[in-house]
Amino acid sequence: MALGTWADALGVLAQVGIDEHAAIVDLTVSAGSGSVRLNCELVPKPPPNADGTFYVVGLNGDAPAWSLEGVYRQEADAVAECTTTRHWVGPGTLDAGFPDDVEGWPGLYFPLKKLDAET
Repeated sequence: MALGTWADALGVLAQVGIDEHAAIVDLTVSAGSGSVRLNCELVPKPPPNADGTFYVVGLNGDAPAWSLEGVYRQEADAVAECTTTRHWVGPGTLDAGFPDDVEGWPGLYFPLKKLDAET
């Protein structure tokens, strides 16, 4: 498609609907004969956490009790759920168990305790 200006090229990209669900894989812009030629290929982005990662939020009670507070695809969403120093976040992977020889939850941390320690 031949376009007259860079603004026209950007307008076409906006019309195509580039958002979080599509990515520009190859973008070639060449100027010749006073026009701009734009070639691009759009492909769907993989869904969030295509690798199966998720984040569990828990709240420690009286030992050894704890309660499940939520499960999130994004770590930032899990951390936002934590409102006390007793809240923790633990990563997991769908369809995968923990190794038998591991004690505790690999990667588990207390976001608000971590913030207290950094300040």
